[in-house]
Amino acid sequence: MSFSAQILKPSAQSYKIARDALENGGIVAIPTETVYGLAANATSESAIEKIYKAKNRPMNNPLIVHVGSKFKTVRALVDKGWVAPEVLHTPLEKTANALMLSCWPGPLTMVLPKGPKLPAMVSAGLNTIGFRMPNHTCFLTLLDSIDYPLAAPSANRSNSISPTTADHVAKEIGDAIPFILDGGSCNVGVESTIIKILENGKAVVLRVGGLPLSQLKQYIDINDKLISEPKVLLAPGMQKTHYAPKTPLVLLTAIFDYEDLYRFLNQLEKPTKRLGILALNSLLQEGCVQLPAAITQSYSITTHDLAKGDHEGVSVARDLYGAMRSLDESDLDVILVDTCPSKEGLWAAINDRLLRASTNIADQ
Repeated sequence: MSFSAQILKPSAQSYKIARDALENGGIVAIPTETVYGLAANATSESAIEKIYKAKNRPMNNPLIVHVGSKFKTVRALVDKGWVAPEVLHTPLEKTANALMLSCWPGPLTMVLPKGPKLPAMVSAGLNTIGFRMPNHTCFLTLLDSIDYPLAAPSANRSNSISPTTADHVAKEIGDAIPFILDGGSCNVGVESTIIKILENGKAVVLRVGGLPLSQLKQYIDINDKLISEPKVLLAPGMQKTHYAPKTPLVLLTAIFDYEDLYRFLNQLEKPTKRLGILALNSLLQEGCVQLPAAITQSYSITTHDLAKGDHEGVSVARDLYGAMRSLDESDLDVILVDTCPSKEGLWAAINDRLLRASTNIADQ
């Protein structure tokens, strides 16, 4: 079956359309505060399968389960059969409850033992699954009107740039879904922080994201050494390559070897002689990354400057994926990005996304 997605503005009628589609086993694109998600009934294996098919997502990559505003305790999730009952009366439950109370709704996903009422497909066969309560009126309104949770990975093709507007979704997978609920631009702009809570109540970070680790440390004992690309994917966004534009994206540092860039550009079969610059923070001078004259004199340069004295990275994170998409659609040979050395605020998440989106031209 083919679709041409209809973009719906929030209204009682559009919520009913989305709800009817979900209750009939369909998929709908829905906004969150982080990125737009492709949602389906998390208790239905056939509905979940449609997510994987629409995204061309590997079946070993687990999904995140989103819950409504009445599920702010582990007990509430256990009672529905979504979390395993053995977590009750444990340090794990105590930590999870504290985080639900302080950080939900918000950009925090907690990986917990999976309960019997969620199918194996939603967790890619693992005995754990990530749970989140999104902080977006549209998504919460929909969740609070149904009696099942929604699996909702980013509404894009697997490994490509995540969408932060309804138009991004329509361009990316509008031919594979019937409806997009338009909730405007996402105000966080990068995916949620994912942690796994251990039996002893401590936690490990699986993915840095929209909730800074400094905030998490106010509530729990957390090992902030990022677990990267394990043999078994414990959560989304752990692949070495992810969030990537079609145009090669190259990270600039203070010790960047431009000889590698020259070699890469010179071996292109059909060069456009156009470079894109995504300027963030660290190597800026008068609004533009300083490139060798051999490049600036030979190439047309398109600059997208997100650096506006944003020490916490909040505005940069919000606009990052949109800027990447804009440059990716500009017929360029390569996109150059100056990353920021800071780990404060959302900069850790920003640099993580850029690293996973980047091409190592030294290996080309």
